[in-house]
Formats: sequence, structure tokens, C-alpha cells
Amino acid sequence: HNDWGLIIGGKGGIIINRKFIFGGVGMGMVSNHKFIGNDLSDNMNAPLQLSFGAGGIFVEYVFNIKNPVHFSIPLNIMAGGVSVNYENTDDVIESSSIFILEPGFNLEFNFTKFFIPTINISYRNVIGSSLINLDDKNLSGLNIGLILKFGSF
Repeated sequence: HNDWGLIIGGKGGIIINRKFIFGGVGMGMVSNHKFIGNDLSDNMNAPLQLSFGAGGIFVEYVFNIKNPVHFSIPLNIMAGGVSVNYENTDDVIESSSIFILEPGFNLEFNFTKFFIPTINISYRNVIGSSLINLDDKNLSGLNIGLILKFGSF
């Protein structure tokens, strides 16, 4: 519904040859998205809210990891779920499984050899939702984020 939200998650992976990263990823929406929609029982103006979460794997290619400022290209491949509830309740009106492909671009800063803050921009492409109130296009969109990478780089 053309509204911004807050998603928080985590990634963990292994770096191979200082170029390729493989690992797991998980995320969930923590902001409250309210909208007016169909409660599937003749009320077309019901106060509703959205819940969303997903998890899966990611691959990432890093360019010049030793440079103080460098970039990487990640791809998240996830499965998850989305549900529509009555506003401020856990009463589920409808829910659906989803598949997500999320390519992105990271601008990374070697702060220390154990910490790399990163600015991320990506596009979440949702496939396969089967909801009355929302479709794949409503759930897909641009992401802008801050990533804090900790480890041995």
C-alpha cells in the first residue's frame, strides 16, 4: 500500500576466497502496517494490519574486500509468510506462503578488521502470494538499509 516499514533480521555466512559469501538469512517486519480492507465477511472497510516474515539462504560477491571502501552484490533467496489480521488483534483473516528473490547492492566501509558497516539498497520481489487484500506487487518493493557486519574479514 505504498507505505514504508521497518524490517529487522540477521545473516550469518562464510567467506570463501575473500570474494564469495554463502549463508543463512532471516527477517521479520516489526513496524505496524494498518490499512482498510476486506475482512472476507461482507465488510469492505475493515481496519486491518499486515504481518510478514521470511528466511532462507543468501549468496554475495564482494569486490576488493581489502580496500577501505568497497562494494558487494548480495542475493537473498527466501520463503516466508504473510498474514492479514484485524487491527490490534491476532485474529487472522487470511494468510499466504511467499517466495522472495531480493537482489541488492552494498557499499561497505572497513572500519576495523572485525567490523564493516554497510549501506544497502535492494529490491524485494515477492512471488506467489494468494491474498484477497494484497498481491505480490503490494508486498514487493525497494529496501534501503544499514547492515552491521561483525566477524573476521
